[in-house]
Amino acid sequence: MIRLSQCEKAFPVLYALKEHQNTHTGRRPHSCGQCGKSFNHIAALGRHLRIHTGEKPYTCEECGKSFSYLKVHKRAHTGEKRFWCDECGKGFTKQNSLREH
Repeated sequence: MIRLSQCEKAFPVLYALKEHQNTHTGRRPHSCGQCGKSFNHIAALGRHLRIHTGEKPYTCEECGKSFSYLKVHKRAHTGEKRFWCDECGKGFTKQNSLREH
């Protein structure tokens, strides 16, 4: 295992460590060929590409709806709030909802 000194996370291969380092450096080397949006992880680019293709391979077991990325949707059922307003303290399940607020 290769350990990163910045956050103490460990990775089995060097490539995984280098991908994770982008989180700390802000580097976004993976770009969408259709819209130009860039990402710090190749997996994030892969999820993004589903926006353009319309692919929704994941079905929610609770409500039966299909999604391109199920993890974010599941927060709607659990009520988990990961994004908080610094001004009023209100919590949101999606970062976009916080931005709109």
